[in-house]
Amino acid sequence: MRRVNGLVWLVLACCGLLQGCILDQGPLATISMRPSSGYAPLLVHLEARPTSGENDLLNYEWNFGDGTSAIGAMVAHEFSGTGDIPVLLTITDAKGQQTTVGQSIRLLNRIPHAQYSYAPNPAPTRHPIRFDASESYDPDGQILSYRWDFGDGSIAEGPIVSHEYQTPNIDYQVVLTVTDDQGDENSTYRILELIGCDH
Repeated sequence: MRRVNGLVWLVLACCGLLQGCILDQGPLATISMRPSSGYAPLLVHLEARPTSGENDLLNYEWNFGDGTSAIGAMVAHEFSGTGDIPVLLTITDAKGQQTTVGQSIRLLNRIPHAQYSYAPNPAPTRHPIRFDASESYDPDGQILSYRWDFGDGSIAEGPIVSHEYQTPNIDYQVVLTVTDDQGDENSTYRILELIGCDH
């Protein structure tokens, strides 16, 4: 059966060569992006650059990977979000033949902002101190984790926690580390000088 199939393909190829009936290559083009990466919202200018003949007869349709599209050799689009965004270009020639090429826009992630407050202030010894990271934020996503290092060997997780120190008149460095939905981290710290507590 394989020999028969091979013979059929050989006959068809010879027929095509003799009669000039080989199929034309589909239209080709490359994509130019300016810029190709950056922080959202990112306005990108896109241009289709044909590499085949009959350039004036080509149609170009863009798919921006976010549910929107555009038509034309030169277009502009504003991208949002983070990560690699696929852009597809479909080229159609006068004969109806189509070719699709693709390229990606890279949207960079902004690091989260870590910030916290604590109360009471000044911080007493042997008394619960409330640490609040509610003012932390991620400019292009959300914070997924809050990690506290109280400087005395103790750690905690969460946006709002409490901790109690046992030794007065010691400076403790309290570090807050936040992690966003892209896995990027940022930290901040404050120095706590504990005072004695009679309670």
